[in-house]
Amino acid sequence: MIGIGGGGIPAKDKDGKSIDISRYPGNCVWLNVYDLGLSSTMQTTNTVSKMFGAGLYHAGVEVFGVEWAYGYIDSGTGVHKCKPRAAEGHTYRST
Repeated sequence: MIGIGGGGIPAKDKDGKSIDISRYPGNCVWLNVYDLGLSSTMQTTNTVSKMFGAGLYHAGVEVFGVEWAYGYIDSGTGVHKCKPRAAEGHTYRST
């Protein structure tokens, strides 16, 4: 299964090509990058800004099939977990 991991969403590189993460040991650490928010306007803004090395992004660190990130939550420290490449409120871009 290409790049599925624990999230059910295929992993892809910065050029949009699939990454077969099953070829790597289970203890590999992956950085999943998201466009901030869900709007198509933000996705377009980041696509254009990327040419200049800029953009507004969210990131999560995936290890052992769980993604960890920092951001607003109702209680606690802000550190939370989710399924890989499925951060609520953001649009997955690449790994």
